[in-house]
Amino acid sequence: MVSINFPHPFLAKYVLCYVTHDTHFEETEWHHISARGMPMLIFPYHKPADSSFQHGTDGARYERSVVDLPAFLGSNSVFTRCHFKGDVHFVMVVMQMTGGYHFLRQSLSEFANQVCFLDDIQMSRKFEDLQDKLWEVQSGSAAVKLVDEALVAYFQKKPATVKNDFSPVSQYLMSGVPGLKVADLAKKFKCSERWIERQFSVQTGLSPKTWIRLHRFRLAASYWERNPGCSWLDIVVRFGYTDQSHLIRDFREFTGSTPVFHFEHYGQTERFLGINTPGVLIPQDQIA
Repeated sequence: MVSINFPHPFLAKYVLCYVTHDTHFEETEWHHISARGMPMLIFPYHKPADSSFQHGTDGARYERSVVDLPAFLGSNSVFTRCHFKGDVHFVMVVMQMTGGYHFLRQSLSEFANQVCFLDDIQMSRKFEDLQDKLWEVQSGSAAVKLVDEALVAYFQKKPATVKNDFSPVSQYLMSGVPGLKVADLAKKFKCSERWIERQFSVQTGLSPKTWIRLHRFRLAASYWERNPGCSWLDIVVRFGYTDQSHLIRDFREFTGSTPVFHFEHYGQTERFLGINTPGVLIPQDQIA
């Protein structure tokens, strides 16, 4: 079972939601998960899960055969290829756009599409007690409670920086309409395009153009999931693509395949994860 839980209100600036995997797979199953452009944390619980995560077909990966160590996944602009087998138990902390920046307290420019064990980035000691407790629990709800408490304690000690506060821009982008340009953002927030580009790189790891394209893709993909009878031409017009070839190019980049192939083969995975549920990654009024 996959469930979505929301964080303590104190964490709203940092954490979007928790996606808990408490599932059994009789046989090895391979999945492709489309890019979401959000940093994530992975915390295993109960017992190690026979699972894997790899950005694209040959990108950075979780370098162990089972998920048995907490890890940080940088914001991704390519799909994730993963497998699951047997009992799978872990909590994915889906962070806000800038949540990874506030968590690591350093630039994310080198972390895009990367998978890092917390030990590799000198963060494991801060969460050793949490991980020890997670091995003792058996339910996803209990695991989420522990993770939530640990993150509240962590961010209370390390609150978000206020210098170059990017949250107004990120909040606007998460709720904004597709088709925005960097120049539009600079004008709205009365700053330079260079400042926008710099803060995007530092605080998300992605370029603004990539993230804006990715957000439009998520809107289009989520709309199609809820309106499978619509035509691709309708999506092209609704979400501001220049033509169908433009739409297909973006789908290939963010899912690894064409729209039709992706939804025929991996649509169930998208729905299974539930991250596109209205109010999570995509606001309700943008995909209705």
